[in-house]
Amino acid sequence: MLIGANEHSDDVYQLIQPAIPTFTVSDFLWAHLSKDIDTLQVSLDRSLDDIFMFLHSTIHSFLEEDTSYAGITRRVTVLNQYDWFSKEGRSAWETAIDRKFLSRLLQERQELFEKCEEILSNDRSMGSDPILRAVFKKVVDSGSGFSTSNLQSSPHVWQHRTKVTFEHFVQEFYVMKNNELFRNPYFVLEKFLQQECHLRHLRHIPNILQMLRILITKYGKQITREETETMTLQDCVNQFRNDPAQKIVAAGFTSFCELWNALRYMLISIFDANDEMKRFLGRDISIESTNIRAVLPDIRGVGACSRILLEFLIGKQNEFVTACGQSIDPRFSIEKTVTMKSVTAMQLISFNREADIFPVIIANCNYTYMQEENTKLEYDFENIQAVLQDQFLFGKPLIDTSKEFPLMSYKADTSVSMKFNTLVTKILQEALNKAVQSQIAEEFADLPELYVTIGNIDVVVNFLLSVHASGEVLLNSFMVETLQMKTLPSSKASQCCKLSHVQSLWFLLFHEKTKRLHYSEKEAFDSMNSSIQESLPENSVLELDSYLNELSMEKLEILLEQLMECIIFSLNCGEGDIVSFQYSLSESLMVHLENPVYREVDLKTFGREDVEKIPDSILTLHAVEVWKKIHRTVRSRK
Repeated sequence: MLIGANEHSDDVYQLIQPAIPTFTVSDFLWAHLSKDIDTLQVSLDRSLDDIFMFLHSTIHSFLEEDTSYAGITRRVTVLNQYDWFSKEGRSAWETAIDRKFLSRLLQERQELFEKCEEILSNDRSMGSDPILRAVFKKVVDSGSGFSTSNLQSSPHVWQHRTKVTFEHFVQEFYVMKNNELFRNPYFVLEKFLQQECHLRHLRHIPNILQMLRILITKYGKQITREETETMTLQDCVNQFRNDPAQKIVAAGFTSFCELWNALRYMLISIFDANDEMKRFLGRDISIESTNIRAVLPDIRGVGACSRILLEFLIGKQNEFVTACGQSIDPRFSIEKTVTMKSVTAMQLISFNREADIFPVIIANCNYTYMQEENTKLEYDFENIQAVLQDQFLFGKPLIDTSKEFPLMSYKADTSVSMKFNTLVTKILQEALNKAVQSQIAEEFADLPELYVTIGNIDVVVNFLLSVHASGEVLLNSFMVETLQMKTLPSSKASQCCKLSHVQSLWFLLFHEKTKRLHYSEKEAFDSMNSSIQESLPENSVLELDSYLNELSMEKLEILLEQLMECIIFSLNCGEGDIVSFQYSLSESLMVHLENPVYREVDLKTFGREDVEKIPDSILTLHAVEVWKKIHRTVRSRK
């Protein structure tokens, strides 16, 4: 392909997928060859000269007989044995080539290298170069002893010595595995080497689980998803200053970042993510720049990436334990399944390649060094497998990630409907009048004030659920005097809002926050039930536009508020006896209006006939998209 690209670059260009710029074809192929040569050098642990000799010998073997490369190529054409246009066909051809030539050459590579060195040492063209004579000279002249004062002239110094490395061990194992005389399957060792690239990352899981337990205890139901997006991992570590848990949290963050950056590419290929998650999967993370939401496991948003990462790795351990447990001696048995909540560090496979695996290889390696001969390396595969079984297999249970997985519970996840339904039984709730609502909304200058006040009201509601209090008590007085909280930012709310207005004030501020987020093109519904956030079909969008254009500004604002009430107090709870997401939105709204949040509700000119005109093609599962559409219409008219 490289040679052909010089004269037929367009033809060769069409063979490369994914496509690259036409003018880079030759450079791309050359870089590919260079990478292959580097890979061979690492795998075979030989000098660059040896690698080129190996490649020349391989190509020569293709041309030695009719059943070689040329013969196989003819069979492709004549018998159509291999389909080079499909991945499966090319794989079959590669397997045939490997079986016929490469496996044999790899098994006999030591003899091959010695033969090549013999040829080079007898090459008269090197006679005038003393360095080349020393490098490739195989036999030392009699009488010329080994001298440390003249090392550069000694052939022994220039001889290649095989090093004991993890890569060499793996290479030797698979060379032996491909040998027909190699009868012992060593299933556990082979499975371990196949999965080692994943299993070695399991050592991070204990740190991460400890960190998650601390964070979920500290922040669970205390913060919103929006607040986690403004807090970096470093900010979180700083909040634990002078706390013994700070080191655990910092270690957990470090482990998570290392794990994420190592495996995120793999998650992109195996996980069907939405656009937001794909963007997050496409970049590395760090303690300084990444927000804490990325770390906290969630059922949606970027937090789902954290959950999927942990499930993926633990799934690899389960796969390894199950596969090996079915292939070894009877003394092996899988213990009872444990949940994520009860799993301990001892039940997880945990190792570091250099610190834990390499010493096992060294201890079971016979390294023979002779001055005038090549180094001889032999591994005791059977004993290495036995050690791995004892350390990483026996006593390891299956881990059920579907039960008691450490998921973050955000403040917005607690059912608002259930809270206020309970509160109404203690303190009858009333609606604030529209004039007061309008003034209160105007007095909140920015989003942070809204977030803080909504959070404070949530604290008040939780407290009221456990005590008896009069609805006539001013909310601000109750917060300041009883709960020792800060005063409300709105003077109008401080003057007018009683405990009987808690629900109305909470909804007013929540609705105002949602409108401001949506106006700023930020995600305003990420804490809502995903079942009511389906996109509108194109024909339904046109029908909805036509319907909204017929409504007055007053009716639009009433519809906007009532739909949000319906979403918050009914749809977001998934109460099947009241609504079904497959019903038309007009039916769900009608049920909501017939069962109002407050006893006395004044909808003015907006009546039943207006709700019935909502197009039948718009279903309850489109509720959030309809709200957004109405809000955009209101904004555009203003």
